[in-house]
Amino acid sequence: LQQVIWNVLSNSIRFSRKNGKIKISVQRDNDDALIRVEDDGEGMNAEFLPFALDSLRQEDGSLVRKHGGLGLGLSIVKQIVEAHGGKVSVQSQGKMQGTTIVLSLPGIKAQTLSSPRPSVRPEPRLLEGLHILAIDDDSDARLLVKTILGKAGALAKTASSAAEAYAMLETYTPDVIISDIGMPEENGYQLLTRVRAMGGSSSQVPAMALTAWAREEDRNEALQAGFQDHLAKPVRAKDLEKMVVRLASLKGVELHH
Repeated sequence: LQQVIWNVLSNSIRFSRKNGKIKISVQRDNDDALIRVEDDGEGMNAEFLPFALDSLRQEDGSLVRKHGGLGLGLSIVKQIVEAHGGKVSVQSQGKMQGTTIVLSLPGIKAQTLSSPRPSVRPEPRLLEGLHILAIDDDSDARLLVKTILGKAGALAKTASSAAEAYAMLETYTPDVIISDIGMPEENGYQLLTRVRAMGGSSSQVPAMALTAWAREEDRNEALQAGFQDHLAKPVRAKDLEKMVVRLASLKGVELHH
């Protein structure tokens, strides 16, 4: 939640006008919590609002030049909040009329003593017990992947660099490796080449590239580098889960779903 709020605030600060104001409010809506972040900045045209949380869409190239790009912040907010059963919406009256971002977060219903909740054995989750190592130099991307995998029952560890990943793989053998490609110092291709040359059980772990490098030639290069598959960012939770299931099966891991 802290990372979600920070991303929303960063977005509002980024697009607010000079000496502008940002208002934050919290209220209850039945069992849910509503968090509203309002700014008096750039605002959005009505026709763009349905795409405001889509990191692949840009309303105005001048905004990108002025603010250095729209980034993945709100797209990641949406995916993390939805992974926890919540919702995100964006409101604006138009250009230069400011923007309001509303987070609806599910609460816990109060249980009365007179009506105890029946004991129900939870259904096993799709990736229950699966060990996964995710490598990405972007902290938001690491958080998103770990959140998606964790909600599906996986035991995910993350590394912020190739060097950190190598150190972890000396003593830890995951069932699946997920790696970004465009990382500093050593990119994902170099990372996997070294992993495959390590020897031992870690060198045989199925791996997928999860990257913003989304062209067909990027996919082909990832496969040639030794990745079993390739997914483009921003990724949908269902697509990531489906891919992890497929890669785990290559290692002979049986998942109960």
